[in-house]
Amino acid sequence: MSLRRLEKVVPKMKRPRQAYTLEEKIEIIKRMERGEKPKDISRALHVPSPTICTIYKMREQIQKQYNEGNIGACTLYRLTRARHTIFDKLENYLVQWIDEQRDRGVPLSTVLIREEAMKLFRHLKEEMAAEGDTTVNELDFKASPGWFDRFKTRSHLRHIHLHGEGGFTETTAATFPVMLEKIVKEGGYTAHQIFNIDETGLFWKRIPSRSFIAQDDARLERHISSKDRITVVLGTNCAGDVRLKPLLVYHLENPRALKGIVKSSLPVMWRANKKGRVTRDLFSDYVYSYMSPFITEYTKEKNLENKALLIIDHASAHPPTITDLCENIQVVFLPPNTSSFLQPMEQGAVHAFKSHYIYLLMQFLARASDVDREASLTELLKQFTIRQCIEFIDQAFKMVSQETMNAVWKKLLPKFAADILCFDEIIDVKQKIVSLAQEAGLDGVEADDVDELLSLHSEEMAEEIQETENPVSQSEEEEDGGSDRVLDSQTLQEILNMSDCLAKIVTEKDPDMTRGLTFKHALMNAVECYKNLYEKKFKARKQVLIPSFYPGMAMSSKQEVPQPSTSGLQVRQRKRKLSETPFVTLELKVENVGLEEM
Repeated sequence: MSLRRLEKVVPKMKRPRQAYTLEEKIEIIKRMERGEKPKDISRALHVPSPTICTIYKMREQIQKQYNEGNIGACTLYRLTRARHTIFDKLENYLVQWIDEQRDRGVPLSTVLIREEAMKLFRHLKEEMAAEGDTTVNELDFKASPGWFDRFKTRSHLRHIHLHGEGGFTETTAATFPVMLEKIVKEGGYTAHQIFNIDETGLFWKRIPSRSFIAQDDARLERHISSKDRITVVLGTNCAGDVRLKPLLVYHLENPRALKGIVKSSLPVMWRANKKGRVTRDLFSDYVYSYMSPFITEYTKEKNLENKALLIIDHASAHPPTITDLCENIQVVFLPPNTSSFLQPMEQGAVHAFKSHYIYLLMQFLARASDVDREASLTELLKQFTIRQCIEFIDQAFKMVSQETMNAVWKKLLPKFAADILCFDEIIDVKQKIVSLAQEAGLDGVEADDVDELLSLHSEEMAEEIQETENPVSQSEEEEDGGSDRVLDSQTLQEILNMSDCLAKIVTEKDPDMTRGLTFKHALMNAVECYKNLYEKKFKARKQVLIPSFYPGMAMSSKQEVPQPSTSGLQVRQRKRKLSETPFVTLELKVENVGLEEM
C-alpha cells in the first residue's frame, strides 16, 4: 500500500495547540530580522516553520504588546483568552431554537441561524448587565461564518439541513414580489408567459423506510438501487396550464433498459452526467434547445407576443450568462436564499409531483406482487427499470392538477394566483400510498413514513457541480451494446391484428354497449399512429422503382421503346419476343452500316 493510500486509511492525529510567550515571539522576530531562515529557527527553537512566518507577519502587533506590557527580560507572558459564560448560554438557547424550528418544519439557513444568534446575544447581554455583570459590556459578537462552523462542530449539527445560499432577510422576501410585479407590468407579460423551473433530486427506487425491504437494504450487497438518485428539472407557467418537458439527468448515457429506444422520443429530455447532476451546460442547453422553441410555438397558439419571463434561483447550475442566452426569454433571479420561500415550484408543485410518483411506484409493486406472489419485494424492485421510472415521471407530473400549479404562485405573484391553495390532492395521495403499501406487503407503513420519504427526496444535493459536463462512464452490465429493436411491417401487422381482436372481444362480450364502444373508439385512436406507420411502410414496399427490374427504363423519358438487356437470363425470359422488335432490327442495321463504312 502506498503512503498516499495509507494516509487516507489512517487519519492524521491533530497536533495539540501550542501557546508561545511574548519573549519567545520576540526572539523569533529578532532572529528573522537578523536574516536567519525559518527552517534554521525551527530547528533551534523547535517551533514549526509556518508558525514562525505567522509570528513575523504579526511582528508590529506583538512588539506593541511587548512594549505596553513593560515586562522584564526574564518575565514570561502567555496570551490566553477565557470564554465568557454568555457564549455558552447563547449556544444552548440557539440549539433549542433550531430544534423547535425543525420540529415545526420551518426551513433553516445559515443566515437565519446567524441572525437568531445575534438576537439572543443582545438579549442575554442586556439581561446579564441588568443583573450586575459589567464584564459583558466589553463583549462583542458578530456571528461570523467561522463562529458558525465551530458552533456546528461543538453542537454536533454537522448534518443539519440548510436551505438556500445565504443573504436572506425578511425585508428582501417582502420587497421582491413588488419588484417582480413591476417587471411584469413593464414587460406586458401575462400569466401564460411567466415561467418557473427548478431542479430536484429523486431516489427513483426508494420506498418507505419502515418496510422490511428498506431496513434490509443496507445488508444487501448488490441491492443498491434505492440509493440510485437522478435529477429532474420541472417547470410550469403562472397560469398552470403548461407542464414543460422534464429534463432528466442520469449517470449513464445508454442504460440497458433503454436499449434501442430513440432518446428524442422519450417523454423527458434525456441527458447523462457521471454524477447524475445538472451542470451549467446542461441547464443552458435545456433553456436554449427546448424552452425557447417551445415558447415560440406556445405563444403563437395563444396569439401572444413571442416572449416569456423565466424566474429561477441562484443555484450553481444556473450560469449568470443565461440572461443573454435567448432573445425571447427574460431571466430574473430570485434573491439569495429565498427559493424555499418564494420559488413557486417549491411551494407545493414538486411535493405533489413526488407524492404521485411514490404512489405510482407503490402501485407497481402491489400489482407485481399480485402477479407473482412467490417473488420477494426485493426481486420486484430490482425489476423496476429506468424506463418505467421515465414513464412514471411523465405520468406523475401530468397528474398534478392545474389548480395546484396555479396556486403555488400565491407568494410571488398573488394577483395571478388562486386565493385558495388546492393541496388536498397531496393528502389523498398519501392515504392511497399507505393502502397500496399494505397491499404490496409493506406492513407498518404510515403517513409519517411517507412524509419522511418525501423529505428525503427534497434534501439538497451534497455537492453542486459548477464545471462543464464530464464524460459519462458506462458499466459493463448496463451499457447499451447496440440497438436490436425493429418496428417492421410484420410487427406492426401483429399490433393491428391484436387491437382488432381485443376490440371485437370487448364489443361482443361486454353487456354494456356504450362502455364497449367507448373502449373500442379509444383503442382505435391509440393505435392510429401505428396504422399510419404501417400504411407508409406498405406503400414504400409496393412502389418499387421500375429501373431496378428494367435498367433500360432508367433512361430519359423521351425514349418510347426500352433498350433490350444484354443479360442472357432476361433474353430467355422474354421468349424471343424481344429479338423480333423493330428497335432491335434498327440497331442491327446501324451496326452493319458501320461495318461497311469501315
